[in-house]
Amino acid sequence: MTVRAFKLACLEDICEDFGQVATYNGTIPGFPHYFILDDHHTFYTGKPMLVCGNSAAMVQETRFGRHFTVSGDRSVHFGAFPCGPSPDAISCSSGSCC
Repeated sequence: MTVRAFKLACLEDICEDFGQVATYNGTIPGFPHYFILDDHHTFYTGKPMLVCGNSAAMVQETRFGRHFTVSGDRSVHFGAFPCGPSPDAISCSSGSCC
């Protein structure tokens, strides 16, 4: 099991949609074609992916920041982000998807 913990002040209790898009650059050593962040975020090299504000912060404001291109910011809010674990993953009881 891989555990990634992030101490980011901007993380929210639920996933929010700000229209942000993250693109993995394929530059993490050992992961040239894709990078698995968690149970519901697999980033494929060069493929833009709509992400919630929390996920955008995780790939932009951490050690992964140099390996991702994130467009958009938190200036426009579109409501809750429909994000969650894949059907095969164990669901989280906390109510937060990220």
